[in-house]
Amino acid sequence: MRFSILLIGLCSVSLAWGRDLLVQDFEEELTAPLPMSVFAVPDGTTSPAIPRSGRLQLAAAPAELFAVHEDRFDYVQAGGAAIASFPGVAFDWIQVGERLVPIEQGILASDHAAWEIMFQVGYVWQGPDDSSVSYYAMPFALLERNANCTHNGMLAWTIDAAGRASRALFQVASETCAYFKFDMAGRLDAHFVERDHQNADKVLANYRENRSARLPVQAMAALGRDYPGFDPTQLGAVGAMRPDDMTVYGLVTDGRHYRSECNTRAGAYPACDEMLLPSYSTAKSLFGGLALMRLEALLPGARNRIISDLVDECSEKDWGNVSIENALDMATGHYRSTKLEADEALPEHVDFLYAPKHRDKIRFACNFFPVRSQPGTVFAYHSSDTYLAGTAMRALLARHTGRAVDIYSELIAMPLWRPLRLSAVAMTSRTTYDTTAQALTGWGLTFIPDDIARIGEWLLQVASGTSTNAIDRELLGAALQQNPDDRGLPTGTPGFRYNNGFWAHDIAGYIGCPQPVWVPFMSGYGGISVVLFPNNTLYYYFSDGYTQRWREAAVEINKLGNMCQ
Repeated sequence: MRFSILLIGLCSVSLAWGRDLLVQDFEEELTAPLPMSVFAVPDGTTSPAIPRSGRLQLAAAPAELFAVHEDRFDYVQAGGAAIASFPGVAFDWIQVGERLVPIEQGILASDHAAWEIMFQVGYVWQGPDDSSVSYYAMPFALLERNANCTHNGMLAWTIDAAGRASRALFQVASETCAYFKFDMAGRLDAHFVERDHQNADKVLANYRENRSARLPVQAMAALGRDYPGFDPTQLGAVGAMRPDDMTVYGLVTDGRHYRSECNTRAGAYPACDEMLLPSYSTAKSLFGGLALMRLEALLPGARNRIISDLVDECSEKDWGNVSIENALDMATGHYRSTKLEADEALPEHVDFLYAPKHRDKIRFACNFFPVRSQPGTVFAYHSSDTYLAGTAMRALLARHTGRAVDIYSELIAMPLWRPLRLSAVAMTSRTTYDTTAQALTGWGLTFIPDDIARIGEWLLQVASGTSTNAIDRELLGAALQQNPDDRGLPTGTPGFRYNNGFWAHDIAGYIGCPQPVWVPFMSGYGGISVVLFPNNTLYYYFSDGYTQRWREAAVEINKLGNMCQ
């Protein structure tokens, strides 16, 4: 089928360039990214007359367009043709009015050498001139295998009255990935099979619960209207940050979620509510830190359990006085350098991050860094330490329950995220590629913007006194800088501390306070910050320009409530 047919409905929303696009022969090569508005639902459309749920099978294919913007580690040369190709995959969905709800919103299994894939809630509508044709657009992301780079894209196809699918058009024009950036587009052979799904009722119930729980989103510009004198431009790309490196940013205050558009190189992403955001090391807070707080509530004293008693690969000689909490504090006493992230950047540690199997990861975590100081006294940042803590917590919980356990599900997703009714993607964690399936703990989570907004809002509420017995309040209070006697260890950078997987920064100098104002925050590789300000305001941004900066945001957010008090 010629893609001029597919794009009639898709392009009618933008008449300025739509007439030119309609006459193009889409059997020709794609030479530049299409405007992302191509994948948006046109105005004035209706739900299809023929509702369909089923499976779309997509054949693997090389991209017709592959334009690299950044390749810091020579991925293209190392990965060959696989890098510039779309994985063969099948996904199932349920149609609910004009929405397409994927049955599986976690990572789909694939044997592709470079990419894994996730699909999010998409859209379906009826063609403007032919009610027998249904038009589909679905957000997706290509995820780097065994890592957290996330390349967001859109997929579009049609299905006719006989249930025949057209070829599918896909495009990627954005990412949250500092070291590998590209545009990719092409067409895929597709086959549709209409079918019912056994767990459709559960999927739909979770979908509806999540939709009803989401915070209403307002544009960033509305901040200046709702709070006169507030300058929303101070929350976006400022200082050394480049606007092109910003994926999305937002602020939550007084129960309102103000959010930017989701930026791509081809215009605004048409499904910003569903854009997938990588955790990178924010998982050290939202998984590692919170998991120990949950485990401590279940098994008092868990924080002090010794690593060598729980992880066979760690010798008693080297690990016999190192606790789980020491590992989450980056204070095991094992290191080669105390310069910030010097050990993290070592080639051997990078190999640890990409090692697919638990056996190799845990051997490195236990044996690579020598003992240099007493536990709990010196900060040295290692993702391998958080992985070690996750392994130890899993072993402890398994001993207590007498069965195999999934610590992300049992300590985080079900007791914490499920009551918040977070998205389906927030309910799973990436694991090692083996039968052990050890959760990565310090990275490997995925969220949508609303998840980040509501997790932050929940943490602020708990910090302000909302009662909860789900997690240990002492550990949480220390992480959120509520205990002046337990700020965490200095990190080697003046004004920064680290405690139970959370960072903290003294912003007194920015806002003119005579005494310290310690602000807890979460940080992710490449340019991700989630900041919990003491005036009950959450600020976040996801970017990939290697810039971690929120000084200007702190000054502006202080206008919403004086943080010196």
